[in-house]
Amino acid sequence: MAHGAPDYSGMKVDVVSRPEWAAKEATDKNFLGTATTQARLGSATVIYAVTSDEALYITQLACAIYATAAADADLNQMGSMRVYDATDGVALFVQGVNGGAGIPFNKSLVIPTGHTVWIQAYNLSNHNCELVISAGGYEK
Repeated sequence: MAHGAPDYSGMKVDVVSRPEWAAKEATDKNFLGTATTQARLGSATVIYAVTSDEALYITQLACAIYATAAADADLNQMGSMRVYDATDGVALFVQGVNGGAGIPFNKSLVIPTGHTVWIQAYNLSNHNCELVISAGGYEK
């Protein structure tokens, strides 16, 4: 019975994506921001300055928006999430949501060295909401 790699060398190689490798090496970046009792246009914001000699690659983004008051729980929980390069003044991603959303990016959002990124969830409802924003990625 054969053992090892297909060529019988005993050598094995795995091909993994950069995000998987960053998680394995514990060099991945995970961000979480929360805000309670936010009125219309209130936000939960994570601010991160890329200060190393590497760029930040954001590979996933998610948010949750839910009513603060139980009486408003059956209403639409309208909002948006965005990734904003505050150094260049450019929105890299904006998505409207109702209650929340999550998205993996096939093409990472890139924040260059020396730039500051804002990762935000906004309440666009006519009632107070709780907000959660999260993002993940790595620096390279």
